[in-house]
Amino acid sequence: SGVSQATQMIYDLRENYGIFCSVVIYPVVPKDVVMLRLIPTAGHTLEDVEFTVKAFREIKAKVDNNEYPDKLADFN
Repeated sequence: SGVSQATQMIYDLRENYGIFCSVVIYPVVPKDVVMLRLIPTAGHTLEDVEFTVKAFREIKAKVDNNEYPDKLADFN
């Protein structure tokens, strides 16, 4: 499911890129939508933003190549 793969993405972002984000699912968004939520602050630099955009491009490539298994990530 999309939620399972989203947990794989946020695990990858946290563990391999040092980026924390959360998953937003139904009923906050429509049933067929999974949203990743980031919280930028005034403490983030332009370099932080550029790093994050680059990381999301890499994550998108992994999604397109079906590199995330359809199972919940183990955050332990």
